[in-house]
Parts: sequence; structure tokens; C-alpha cells
Amino acid sequence: MCYDLKGNRLLIAFKNSKNDDSKPGLFSFDLNTKTFNDTIPALAIDLSSAPVKRKDRENIKKIWQPADIAFHKDMNRIYVIDAINLHFMELDMEGKLIIMEEISNKKMDHPEGIAVSSDGKVYICNDANKAGKGKILKLRN
Repeated sequence: MCYDLKGNRLLIAFKNSKNDDSKPGLFSFDLNTKTFNDTIPALAIDLSSAPVKRKDRENIKKIWQPADIAFHKDMNRIYVIDAINLHFMELDMEGKLIIMEEISNKKMDHPEGIAVSSDGKVYICNDANKAGKGKILKLRN
């Protein structure tokens, strides 16, 4: 979940989208009206250009299982972290995939959180591992 300043709404990503399987979506909670629409996405995500194997493209769960999302207000970008498939995604405000990168399991195992600093740096974090130590990793400057 993240805050969209321009739309004064919360954007929410579900691992199992109710939208059609080829286009998952981000749903919104309108902070003005205090209403939530969980049937029609506020932003349909177009993953047709995702750099994945053809067989994986047919199973949306191989591409889209977001753990967290963050919004960069200055660049009008949404960042998504997928803990299951180990993907980092950058989307524009129309839902177009700009970047999709694999996250090395050696650098970050099971990333669960994503945040953008005021100067645009993107950070991800995970839960503490069995040794009780979590990690924070800077992805972008």
C-alpha cells in the first residue's frame, strides 16, 4: 500500500488480483470519500512486456505477487517488490511496465518492503532471517 498525493488516495496491491489474469491491478481507497473499490482497479497493470519466459507469462503468479509498493511523487512512478518471484518493478501512472529486474537471492532473500526517500533513492528490506537479522538494500539512486 502507498499514498498517491495527486489523487489523495491509497493505492493497494493484492497478490491475487480480482482483475483478469493477464492484467493485474492496483486498487484504491479514496481518502476524500472514504470509499474502496475492490472490483475495478484504479490502475490496470500491463505486464505484456515483462522479460519472462513465455510459459511463465501464461501464469500471472509467476510475474505478479506484490509484497509492497511505493510511490515516487516527483517522477510519478510506482515501485513494486515481489517477494515470491524476486522481482523489482517500476511502473508509470498508466500501469505500463518501465523496468522489471530480478533481485538476487544472495543480496536479498524474500524482500517484503519498499520505500522511496525524499531524494529518490529506492530501498528494499526483508524480514529477519533465522539468525534474527533483517537487511536493507539500496536499489536505485
